[in-house]
This record gives sequence, structure tokens and C-alpha cells, in this order.
Amino acid sequence: MSLAIIIFTKNEAASISRIIEEIHQVMKSIGTQSYKIYLVDDSCDGTEAIAINQNTIVIRSTNAGLGAAFSKACEYFIGIRPADQYCFLDGDGQVDLQEIPRFLEVHRESKAEIVIGSRFLNKNSVAYSYP
Repeated sequence: MSLAIIIFTKNEAASISRIIEEIHQVMKSIGTQSYKIYLVDDSCDGTEAIAINQNTIVIRSTNAGLGAAFSKACEYFIGIRPADQYCFLDGDGQVDLQEIPRFLEVHRESKAEIVIGSRFLNKNSVAYSYP
């Protein structure tokens, strides 16, 4: 099965290189070779250039928030359908990328059409608080 990993970013130049590299390490650890990383980017800090230098496909978004970025990604992928599975995540460095194999396993074993995780289920898993 092929996999598209989609990262939503806005000014993540300080962390995106590490995130992309960790995704490659995770995919290697589970023996997955059929994947591509895509960035849906609203940045003005060089995030796009860093990602391109790491062979990541960049989709420019509209700078209208995460919902608009998600819509932009869906529009893009509906047209080309580059994968059998899609993994969407934020590029802010708070996602535990080691969880990706778990999502893929649940998807494969359950035959569910969609698997959704939340970093808010465990109150200690989020490094900041909302008002």
C-alpha cells in the first residue's frame, strides 16, 4: 500500500527538517518504502525551501487557517490520488511521529475508512494550554 504523509505548516522553519527526517526514520523502521511526504504550507519563514531541499512536495495554501489548508490538500489529492492511505498531521512538532505505525496498523486491521487520533485524550500529552 502506498502512503501520503501530509504535514500542515505555518512558519515551522525551526522544526520541519527534524520532522521530515523523523518521518523517514519511522517509515524505515517499519519497512515502508512506498510513501511520499507533502507539505501544505502557509509559511513566510523559509519552511517551504527547507522542505523542498528534503525532497518534499510542497502545496501552497491560502493562509486562511488549518481548515482552508485541509481543503486545499483534499482538492489536490482528489485530482491525482497518489496513495492508498493518507496521514494528516500538524508540523508544529507536537505530534508523536512514532505513533504513525500504530495508525497504519489500526487502519489495516480494522478495515476502517478513517482513523482519527487526538493528542488531547491524555491531558499530559499537550505541552501548552488553551484559554
